[in-house]
Amino acid sequence: MLDQVPEELKEDDAIKALAARIAQIEEARKFGDPAVLEQALADNPDDHASRVKLAKVLNAEGKREEAADHLLTIMRKDREFEDDGARKQLVAFFEAWGPKDPATIVARRRLSTILFS
Repeated sequence: MLDQVPEELKEDDAIKALAARIAQIEEARKFGDPAVLEQALADNPDDHASRVKLAKVLNAEGKREEAADHLLTIMRKDREFEDDGARKQLVAFFEAWGPKDPATIVARRRLSTILFS
């Protein structure tokens, strides 16, 4: 349906957010069962690759706060992981959630605390 949106409307913030949300859900489907990722983290809490995947799955399931928590955990432990990939992913979530979403507001505050502490 997004392909049928007129060009002049594709730059609308709501359309962009919807497109980002759909892309995030499609990507998360590739990661399969979140229980497998949770077990990987139970075995190794510093398995940041699994933590990013789990954050993407949780986001797709609508568990925004939990998804943000995982990315913020990575940032606290290893800011350089995947060239600051956790922060970049969190910003992508913010774009899809919108600036007024409660999860965005809370996670932005927490992100600021990490960045400026």
